Amino acid sequence: MQAVYEKFQLAKVKLPFIDEPQYKIFSTDLIERDIQKRAEKVKAVIENVTIDTCQKLLHVFKWDNDKLFERFFEVDTFSDFVNMNKIDFSSPEMNILSSTPEMLVTSYIQANPLLKRCPNNGCKKVVELDFFNVKDVICDCGLSYCSKCGASPHSPFPCILINEWAVQLHDFERILVENNVICPHCYEVYQVDEADHYELVCIRCDNMFNKYDNKLSADSICPEYKHYRTLSERLSKVQSHMNKTIGVEGAEFLSTVCKLAQSFFQKIRLLPIFSFYLDKEYLCKNPSTANIVPLFEYHQRPLKTFCKELFTWMDKIFGSSFLDGLKKYDEQEVLPILYSIERHLDVLFTYINDTKGWIFKLPEIQE
Repeated sequence: MQAVYEKFQLAKVKLPFIDEPQYKIFSTDLIERDIQKRAEKVKAVIENVTIDTCQKLLHVFKWDNDKLFERFFEVDTFSDFVNMNKIDFSSPEMNILSSTPEMLVTSYIQANPLLKRCPNNGCKKVVELDFFNVKDVICDCGLSYCSKCGASPHSPFPCILINEWAVQLHDFERILVENNVICPHCYEVYQVDEADHYELVCIRCDNMFNKYDNKLSADSICPEYKHYRTLSERLSKVQSHMNKTIGVEGAEFLSTVCKLAQSFFQKIRLLPIFSFYLDKEYLCKNPSTANIVPLFEYHQRPLKTFCKELFTWMDKIFGSSFLDGLKKYDEQEVLPILYSIERHLDVLFTYINDTKGWIFKLPEIQE
């Protein structure tokens, strides 16, 4: 595999997924063993208590044995210790802890801010960050996610932007169910009956439009949503291409191309989200920020061109017969495309990060 990576490095294509990770990944089994070990240490010090009680005590003291022992030796009896620390073993919280080992694992993880559970359904992996500023994690199950909010990696954009978009996606679904016509000028939506006149006047922008020519659809609801959906479809297709390379001898180069493409499209899919929440009207009218949005859009143009070239190349290779495509692909054809996408992404994200004049529609994002 090292020989394959060297081909990308010679073409000056960076491979972020081969860098030494700033975190460790392990299974919840390891946590369960540590829970048992800590509880046994407590039982060895505090006489006549069960392992279950020891685990509950550790939960109260956030799994810190030293702190627990320090408080225990401040008093003469176990009863005094319980009363002094206001521990109620019959509380609902304590009863839930006893219900399943999983609840103890959750308590253990929540007590340590450097521990994060993989958000992938069914995954039993936990990540331990080397320090608090680690942003993105790639789990052994293959899922890439933000260590803070669990969403897809979204640096340099804040978690709140992604959380608001998740709410907005549900809102788009509701709008599509409740309405059937859209104004082509300002994107105001309406529920119109067949009996209504075919010419409508938008109550928001006063423009007239034809209800038959402006049916509401997922693609027409707003440009950013359409762009986001297109990029999501591309991401799914890249994942499908990647699955074809699993276990196939000689597919290491193509597998690496797929990983890079996945990384690229995950980043690019953030752009319509960012654009959706920008207060473009204010930015363009204000002389001090009038050029911000045009420059943002200008930096995206070459990206669209090179991404289209990459997708065309991948479709050609992963067509009807992948094994045939495996024999005839040209490495030198795709490497310059990957380099160009990477370079333009760096330029665009540096511009976004360095520009201080962004104004958003929602004040909570602005903060």
